[in-house]
Amino acid sequence: MTKNYTKFKIFPKKYDKFYYDVCIFKDKVSMRKFSTELFPAMGKHRFEAATHSFKAYKTVKGKEQLSDMIGTVLFYKGGFGVGVVAHEIAHAANYYFVNRGDGISMVDKTDKDWLVNDENYALCIGYMNNQFWKKCGFKPGKERY
Repeated sequence: MTKNYTKFKIFPKKYDKFYYDVCIFKDKVSMRKFSTELFPAMGKHRFEAATHSFKAYKTVKGKEQLSDMIGTVLFYKGGFGVGVVAHEIAHAANYYFVNRGDGISMVDKTDKDWLVNDENYALCIGYMNNQFWKKCGFKPGKERY
């Protein structure tokens, strides 16, 4: 079976061990299928990009232990620009700071409105990045704003 995505790691902080896997799929269908297989409880996924944060485990010498991977960020070729990337990275940073980082967060995970706050924060970061690059004369690519 051919691999239908490119994968690399990004780290929330320099010299930190925690990381996100970033996968850039050849097409939207492949990305959505991968996401649905990764998180079947979420049902069918209908998004243009996604950040999934979680606790991952690995087996070392026959024992299960917590992995340094704290999530995955998914895109597909031609389906994102600077604002969408910034938006998804904002989700990843929020999760990192609430669950793994220095206790710094723009939103409080114990707040009943965590998902709404997290999404609004990510929308703001993505939209501002999109405006910045447009005003610098760059074409930011496909955006969803």
